[in-house]
Amino acid sequence: MSGAAAITAAAWAHVYDLFATVFRRPLDASRLERLRTPKMLAAMSAAAIDPGRDFASSDGAALLDRLAIDYTQLFHGPVERISPYECIQLGESEDLMGAAAEEVRRFLAAHLGRWAERFARKVWDRAPTPFYAAMAELLSGHIADEHGAQAA
Repeated sequence: MSGAAAITAAAWAHVYDLFATVFRRPLDASRLERLRTPKMLAAMSAAAIDPGRDFASSDGAALLDRLAIDYTQLFHGPVERISPYECIQLGESEDLMGAAAEEVRRFLAAHLGRWAERFARKVWDRAPTPFYAAMAELLSGHIADEHGAQAA
């Protein structure tokens, strides 16, 4: 991968991490503070993202409460809840384990499933500290679970 492509890939990885942080579950205090760091605020500004004029300066606890209410109304409300699933957004099905999920399972078998277990084992064998050994064990278990689910 060229230097420019690697930078672009890394930048996109950060963008998707931001999406996951914001949309996966309500923010907690630590995630909110990471979003309010000068580096992150500058990045949002550079990308023309305006989180609101008091986002950086308001009391953290009060902001967390306001954001939790917003999150609940958007994604868990009883009326017109927004679901982050392809099949629902495209109106294809209410079945979350439909065609899109099947495509992900084929991807796992054809790509990640072919090498991730070997990778995890090597990391686990060589990790000098428990952190990476634990992450490798988690990855290994996840891949094994995915293969088991595909076989069922």
